[in-house]
Amino acid sequence: MKLLKRLSTVTVRGQLDQAHLDQLCRNLGLETLGTPSAPIGTELGRRIEAHPRFRTVTAVVISVTRTGADEWTVTVDTIPSQEFARWRTFPEIAVRASGLTVHPPHVPSPLTISPGDTADRPLVDASAPSDRTTPEPTAAPDAQASSTSESAMDDDELLELVDGMRNHVWAWRMDDLGGLGRFANRWLILRFEPGRIVFDTQAVPGECYLIGSNGDVVAMDVPVAAVSATSEPELSRLQAITNRMAAVLISRYGEPTLWTSRPYPHIRWRDAKNSLILSCEPPCVRIIVEPERAADDVGLPISIDEAIRRRGS
Repeated sequence: MKLLKRLSTVTVRGQLDQAHLDQLCRNLGLETLGTPSAPIGTELGRRIEAHPRFRTVTAVVISVTRTGADEWTVTVDTIPSQEFARWRTFPEIAVRASGLTVHPPHVPSPLTISPGDTADRPLVDASAPSDRTTPEPTAAPDAQASSTSESAMDDDELLELVDGMRNHVWAWRMDDLGGLGRFANRWLILRFEPGRIVFDTQAVPGECYLIGSNGDVVAMDVPVAAVSATSEPELSRLQAITNRMAAVLISRYGEPTLWTSRPYPHIRWRDAKNSLILSCEPPCVRIIVEPERAADDVGLPISIDEAIRRRGS
């Protein structure tokens, strides 16, 4: 029984030399199977990803095929599930990162991804600088104007998220969204902005950001708690949530390397691989993970190929 359905198709037109093909295959994590001069209809590269829980089931197939005299097509086939929806944007990002042009050019769209959504998305300019801004969460649908609502991860949810963000083997590249771990399975891509990709984690109100510089992810910024107002009682409650989460993270990672409390708590744990930050930024509490790019002794940043190899080992 065929489980895979076409999720995304990206067409590249123009001259494609071997160097660009090799770079495209590296960015997509493909095994190179041919050359740009191969006959029309030849598959030039392929990548197969097994289901994260059922290893004998193929969940994702990505391929590059020569489809015309000066035309090449990247396709992504996946199991129809929200779990694999993030792969939909992967080929266009990889194509652009390889210095190639997508045809036709795409128009930005603010729509979120749903399981049946197969429309193409615009690309984030990962080389542009970006400032992280704190989003304004919306109140729960049944909240009245005169009341406030609160949403926060519990201890187990927090540890599952943070452990995933810190320990998942990933290239930390803006063009490797498909390499994000199981902690991001339910994240929905909301939009692409210069220098960052904006997600909804579906866990608490507020936006999640992958922040990029020169193609590298320099920070992953996720809300873990939010209130719908910033009056004194809510601010006190938000600080109490921050303190509770800090205690949970201390129990897992030990004493922090930095703790400041003015005007609101900002707590950092740093090791050879990355920095973990718990930050109270009303109306949210946020978790931020920043890879330690200078840590050459631990091999960061690793290549996409190496990340794929380690995930499969």
